[in-house]
Amino acid sequence: MPSGNTEVFCVAQQPATGTVAPPCRASMAARLILVLLLLYTAYFASAVLIPITLAILMSLVLSPAVDRLVRWRLPRPLAAACVVLSLLFVSGSLLVALTGPAAEWAAKAPASFKDIERKLQPLKEPIKQLQKAEDRLNELTEIDKKPVAAKPENPKRVDLTQLLLKGTPSTLVGFGATVILLFFLLSRRDAVLRKFAAIIPRLSDKKRAVDAAREIQQQLSAYFSTIALINLILGATTAGLLWAIGFPNPILWGTMAGVLNFVPYLGALVSATVIAVVSLLTYDALSAVLLPPLSFLALTIVEGQLVTPLVVGRRLALSPVVVFMFFLVLGWMWGIAGALIAIPLLAGLKIVCTAIEPLQPVARFVSD
Repeated sequence: MPSGNTEVFCVAQQPATGTVAPPCRASMAARLILVLLLLYTAYFASAVLIPITLAILMSLVLSPAVDRLVRWRLPRPLAAACVVLSLLFVSGSLLVALTGPAAEWAAKAPASFKDIERKLQPLKEPIKQLQKAEDRLNELTEIDKKPVAAKPENPKRVDLTQLLLKGTPSTLVGFGATVILLFFLLSRRDAVLRKFAAIIPRLSDKKRAVDAAREIQQQLSAYFSTIALINLILGATTAGLLWAIGFPNPILWGTMAGVLNFVPYLGALVSATVIAVVSLLTYDALSAVLLPPLSFLALTIVEGQLVTPLVVGRRLALSPVVVFMFFLVLGWMWGIAGALIAIPLLAGLKIVCTAIEPLQPVARFVSD
């Protein structure tokens, strides 16, 4: 090929005919189409893929507990059943404990909005004066007034109960599928690895593949367990801090902070906003109103900038740009569930790509 030609081609000449393969741009177009098809499939198959993904991630977190029970001479299926039932018991107890405070705050919501409006009244006066000046200026410069559209007499009423219960059947089905699949993944892990090794032809490749699979599983389990523990400690610390300053229902807001912390940046912002609103409803003095949200923000800054990098390490650091894009894509495809598992899934993808040599460029791309 002449040196002056700047167009790169994937040349693959056949010995007999000397034909030339299509250019690289065709291959890149095919890969782009494949990615779009995968996104399309993931979007419309969310009802199936969300339980599968959640079960896989939870199995990686809970595998060490099952392995410990197996070392204590407990059969693996029984150990998996004990872990899954313990998880359901703890989650159910926490849900029952939080249902009362959450329902209480939901019942007080209409009156709370009026209280917030009353407390923000001093801030609304300058805005009202500005709006009056703007209206006066428009009257002076407007030649033909447009008629104001009449408000509908019977506006459509939003039924919050119907909205909340609309997806309940599908949610319950997905929850049941996740629990059943989680049990099978925990109880049949070694059998899955053996079947994976059986499809590889050469014995040396079998050993390398099994070792690589175990190493990936150990790294993923260690990472997910560490992140889950950090978020648990953050939630407990938040609850303790709010309890110490006399904040109402500290366990409810601490649980919210721990769960939302799986969503980077946005999770802490949402938690701080909710805590600020509750603080505005609870206290009158400005210093008392600002203390809970600012204390929580200080806590999340310490966790995000010091604790998590120190514990997890720079080896698993992710690019903020890729994190935000992945969060947007998965949140768009799978809603709240996708937003919660986006970053753990991205970290798992990096670990897998780091362990597999052909995929290491992908790992470098998502790294910080």
